Amino acid sequence: MTLWLTVIAYLLVAFHGFLIQGLPDQVSVWLVLFVGFGVSAAVTGPILLGGRSLARPRTERLFLALGLRGLFSLLHLLLAFIALRRLPLAEATVLVNTAILWTPLVSRIALKEPMPGRLWGPGLAGFLGVVLVLHPHLQSTLLGAIAALGSGLFVAFQTTATRRLGQLNVAPVYVMFSSALLGVAVTATPALWSDLNVIPKTGGELMLIGLLPCLAGLIVIHALGRQPAWFVSSLSGITPLAGGLLDWWFTDRLPTPGAFVGMALIIAACVLVARKASTGQPHGPDH
Repeated sequence: MTLWLTVIAYLLVAFHGFLIQGLPDQVSVWLVLFVGFGVSAAVTGPILLGGRSLARPRTERLFLALGLRGLFSLLHLLLAFIALRRLPLAEATVLVNTAILWTPLVSRIALKEPMPGRLWGPGLAGFLGVVLVLHPHLQSTLLGAIAALGSGLFVAFQTTATRRLGQLNVAPVYVMFSSALLGVAVTATPALWSDLNVIPKTGGELMLIGLLPCLAGLIVIHALGRQPAWFVSSLSGITPLAGGLLDWWFTDRLPTPGAFVGMALIIAACVLVARKASTGQPHGPDH
């Protein structure tokens, strides 16, 4: 169940990016982030208050881990928004998806969780697949490409920090709520200085844009409490696949033969990683 919920979460991430690209240029990144974090806090806050049995951090080290996780989340979303404003959806998602390659390295250094050697092949095949999905459309602006790659790096940091909090039995809703509070605090001032006249026209979209990553985040945090960071990250290959399909569906851009091959590689890589991890690694009862 955790496996399929995680796949759904990454599909929600792709649709989230699609909605961001549809926003008018007048909508500032700070307003989008502020509303998004606000929605996340509004969703998780009541759950947290009503769940007295939820595990909460008790030490300064845990509070520091929560703060770092919130910071990584903010930087990832900020850079992803910049990339989505400058690149096609499929191209932006594939560059952010380099987190698949960063996460095993970061996880190994921070958590001593080496990725099994037998899974490097499927992982690299999946990344090759997302590159093929884009070819020959890799005409990135420099800023957009740098922002997308930076976002992917912070996703790796965020994933590793979340995995550590999961190992320490911190409830997913608490992790999400703390990140949302930090995000609201940081983005409130620049958001209020932006053009607020766009809210009546885009308020519904902004609320949905805030809700989707909240739901996806809760699912992924739940998964990271049960599976290694590299395993959960490997499933994110579904995001650029979905992004490419959305790009094609709404822009009438037919995928090239190489793109079809890339999509097949992505699906095969995700299935192989999930199968090998679930049959050869005793990471938990819920796969």
